[in-house]
Amino acid sequence: MAAQPQILTTLRSELPRLEALLKEQDDPGRNATARRVCEAFGFVDARGRPRQAGCLKALRTLDAQKHIKLPAGQAYTATAKPHLLDAPVAKAEDVPVTARKVKNFRIIQVKSKQDRAIWNTLMDQEHPRGAAIFAGAQVKYLIHSAHGYLGAVGFSSAALYLHVRDRFIFWDQKHRAAQLHRVVNLSRFLIRPDIGCKNLASYVLSRVLRRLPRDFRARYGYAPYLVETFVSPDQKGTCFKAANFRYIGQTKGRGRHATTHACTRSKKKVLIYELDPRWRAKLGVPHVELHPRLEVGKGLNADQWTQQEFAEAELGNRQRSRRLVLIVNLLSTLMGRPVTAAPKRDPRGMAAYYGFLERADKYGITPAKVLAPHRGRTVERMRTQKTVLCLQDGTDISYSTRPECEGLEVIGRNQTTCEAKGVHLHATLAINDEGLPLGVLRCAYRKKEGQTKT
Repeated sequence: MAAQPQILTTLRSELPRLEALLKEQDDPGRNATARRVCEAFGFVDARGRPRQAGCLKALRTLDAQKHIKLPAGQAYTATAKPHLLDAPVAKAEDVPVTARKVKNFRIIQVKSKQDRAIWNTLMDQEHPRGAAIFAGAQVKYLIHSAHGYLGAVGFSSAALYLHVRDRFIFWDQKHRAAQLHRVVNLSRFLIRPDIGCKNLASYVLSRVLRRLPRDFRARYGYAPYLVETFVSPDQKGTCFKAANFRYIGQTKGRGRHATTHACTRSKKKVLIYELDPRWRAKLGVPHVELHPRLEVGKGLNADQWTQQEFAEAELGNRQRSRRLVLIVNLLSTLMGRPVTAAPKRDPRGMAAYYGFLERADKYGITPAKVLAPHRGRTVERMRTQKTVLCLQDGTDISYSTRPECEGLEVIGRNQTTCEAKGVHLHATLAINDEGLPLGVLRCAYRKKEGQTKT
């Protein structure tokens, strides 16, 4: 079976054969051309049906890139919209407070026109992102009970390019193009907002995911191995955690069909669910250590320490991350002395150092982002220890000699009631049972009265 990216790759590699085929084409229509190309190149799905839609999309791409010349397509206006009911779906009544008490719980696979209209109406009126016409392979469900419709679920084709997912799977571009259909996207998940039933969301997810491979195989001739989904950063995603989804990272905010590297969308948390525990072997990808361990003392010499501990900080671009490494390396050699005390004065380096600090708020650089890679290495070192002690304590950092500083709090008063301004810092340090420091797990400080930053 060839997914659309693989079709495009194949056609690019055999352009002379494709051009000869197009010259022999009797029917000048684009759909007929796509059917003929599918027959000639063997582009079929798992059930032996021509992948006409994917082939036509690949041909259009080649035509736009001037590799081939397709016959003119028919002009049309895209007006397709989800078919909705004439009235809202009736509210569920007398729903119990816990999922296990729901009567006649049923998962209905959407197949009929009426079920599609109900699914679309629920999403259109009650889901934050509304209804949508999915592209590619898709399976939809309605969640019904004796109390009425409780929600709806929809799966569609996976994102074409997703850095954190592709890094997690550990496949290359060619492998991804050939096997991407084995990953599906949980595109819509709705538990109706007016339903207050404890554990219903995680219960629905577990039941739906249990039958998803079977339904996919019945419809498309193959079963997916992984499910991906996206959660807004302001949402905890508790139901996904309860259903054994795994957090693997964040999107870059570029959107599904981004043509540039600009971050035009909000960043989302990416979660993965493993439908088949042997998915790595079946996909033919190497084993990846999901819980890496770092031996204590490894990489802690002067040349490697800052690179190992801070190079992976996500600060918006690589240049800022490299600047952070240089700054930490500089500060580590000064041992509490001001940066102006560096033995080798570097005017450009000094300007970059102060510019990094002055523009931190502008670029969204926070203490948590700076500490994150070091915290990750600390956790890796903790995994090598049988016993780890997490020590926490607070201290006050005085800025009384810097009257231009803003947002400070009162950290003390002397006998004349003169106030000392500064910041209260609370840190957590991990050590092993021999007292050897493993790293800093957390730094939190109060920027203003009643406001805590981590």
